[in-house]
Amino acid sequence: LSAIAVAEGASLQHTLTAADAAVRESLAGFALAALLDADVLAGQTGERGRLARTAGERLIEADPGLVARQGDIGTLQNRLDAARSRNTAEESGLEIARAEIVAIDPFRAVSELRAVEIQLETLYTVTARLAQLTLTDFLR
Repeated sequence: LSAIAVAEGASLQHTLTAADAAVRESLAGFALAALLDADVLAGQTGERGRLARTAGERLIEADPGLVARQGDIGTLQNRLDAARSRNTAEESGLEIARAEIVAIDPFRAVSELRAVEIQLETLYTVTARLAQLTLTDFLR
């Protein structure tokens, strides 16, 4: 099975399949136990007892392997949760940074707008005075 990317520079790979010996052994034990429920060997108490014993033994023998596989899965889940936490923290940080870049401080925007208005009014005043200027006024 191929690795799965879960975060920047982090990937997970699990190898557990139904072909795993512990899984197969456990399934074999369950299959033997299921035969008892299907009335196989009906009326043959001794054989049914041996079948039940064999099924139980297979399940008990498979248990340590299954526990080890559960531990492997738990380790993968832990790594996945850690990656998920890192991804969430990174996403939050990026959203905050984006908001700071895009957002405008309303007080700063108002003060800058007022400064531009004052400059524009000054420009209009100078333009109006220059428009009224004549050569005689200039020479005086």
